Amino acid sequence: MASSDEPQDKTCEGPDKGEGKSSCRATAIEVVLVVGAYLTCCIVVLLAILRLNQGKMVYTLDDPYIHLAVAEEIAHGHYGVNPDETSSPASSALWPVLLAPLARTSIGELMPLVINVACGILTSLILLRRLRSELPGGHWGTSALRILIALFVLGASNFIGLTFGGMEHCLQILAAIVVTDGLLGLVNGGKPGKVFLATLILGPLVRYENLALSGIGCLMLVGRGYWKHSLVCGLGAVAGLAAFSGFLVSLGLNPLPSSVLVKSSNSSSGALSLVERLKNGFVYSATCMEGLNLIILSSLLLIYPILKCFKGPRAWFSTILFMAGFAHIMVGHYGGQGRYVPYIYATLLFGGSVLLFSSMLRRFHWMATAMAGMVVMTLGGISLIWEPVRGIADLPIASNNIYEQQYQMHRFVVENHEGGIAVNDLGWVSFQNENHVLDLWGLASNEAFKARVPWRGPEWMEEMASRKHIRLAIIYHGWFAGLPQSWIKVAEMKLSRRCITTSSDTVSFYSTGTGNPEELRQHLVAFRSSLPPGVILTLDGESEAPIRSANKPN
Repeated sequence: MASSDEPQDKTCEGPDKGEGKSSCRATAIEVVLVVGAYLTCCIVVLLAILRLNQGKMVYTLDDPYIHLAVAEEIAHGHYGVNPDETSSPASSALWPVLLAPLARTSIGELMPLVINVACGILTSLILLRRLRSELPGGHWGTSALRILIALFVLGASNFIGLTFGGMEHCLQILAAIVVTDGLLGLVNGGKPGKVFLATLILGPLVRYENLALSGIGCLMLVGRGYWKHSLVCGLGAVAGLAAFSGFLVSLGLNPLPSSVLVKSSNSSSGALSLVERLKNGFVYSATCMEGLNLIILSSLLLIYPILKCFKGPRAWFSTILFMAGFAHIMVGHYGGQGRYVPYIYATLLFGGSVLLFSSMLRRFHWMATAMAGMVVMTLGGISLIWEPVRGIADLPIASNNIYEQQYQMHRFVVENHEGGIAVNDLGWVSFQNENHVLDLWGLASNEAFKARVPWRGPEWMEEMASRKHIRLAIIYHGWFAGLPQSWIKVAEMKLSRRCITTSSDTVSFYSTGTGNPEELRQHLVAFRSSLPPGVILTLDGESEAPIRSANKPN
């Protein structure tokens, strides 16, 4: 049963029709302001990207094109990026499947952006609906507080940046918000909804980190007496991941995606005990700003249950939110252009804000609560929102980096080169490319990953390139401890603007042992005239000074 002091949903309700209409108007204004702010930012960023990229929409990361390449193959009944071999470079089990139906159409390339924008709108609506229920009232102060909290959650979770990142993280945040909203419904004595239960099962298939949220959701279900629901959802979440691992194993691959294995910080610490890994994870979290913010947020959530002596559904809710944050602190990742922590930020900030301000609103005047909210979010914004908001201005240049480097690599390989190619940055080169792409970093080649880690000299690169009939390699020179002696460097291509999202501002073109350096040189000379203004393609032995003066960015 719901406790007597638990708020109920009073959206558009009032003692008379006039108050009900006023409440509906306030709700509509809140939706317009929050959703409108999000969409306005998206439109401005999109227009800036199109202007810099000569009308071409390009994501701010190269990784989305890995998922799109996998989606292309799924549409043909195959899994991987090359038609002649299986691989698992995608970081999400579900995301490429969602992209697959339209992956080979003219609009398939834009589907990640469309889905991400839809996730942003739905996230905003869910936030406002729950905040309207938990922080009722038609006063301008409470309405402003609801708007500020919704914008604060969207801002701290870097939703604008992730929208143009083109990956599954916006869907991950939406799943996290759905779970948190469902937990708040259980706290208030409601029944578990079908969307909430489905998200507990499917969330980990979006990203593995969401398994922690499914876990706390199952704990809350048990705490509220829904044992059967908890058992079904828990087994369903685990079974979904197990089925995906079984599918990968049936293809002769590792049970985890290669992106998880390659990028995991634990991949080189297999001999460490569980306690040592957890200790290292906490130290790692405490030494970076994102991790430190998460430690502070998680710790603050313990204040409420301690004050309540861990009694009552809200104290239990706050405790399991702490557990979710603590799980990421101990085993989670950071960095990646702000991709890895937004889901847990959104969860803790949404749940924590509801706990704090709903408690205040029951004890203090609405104006005092609103003023306290503004102070709290102003202080929190210094560490949580400043970096994501500042980063919005960099999104067009980040997109332009990918356009000037990876997209131009893609153009050269598709338009000016016959046969396969070796790379260490997989995305755009593999998307919409029917030729074989040898991934020297190992995301799309378990053989390359095993040869590279630990490093056993460059001979394996020559052997694999020769076996796959690869005549061209386009790589970051600094990523490898050495290159085959038979590889001849032919040219370098340099960005026109500061490097934000690519690993280097310069990528090198090599003719492999089976290639023809002079033929490659001729192709590059012909290709150079079609490059965007300011991109510098310097042939080996050639000065870049005259090229820089000939091509200037707009």
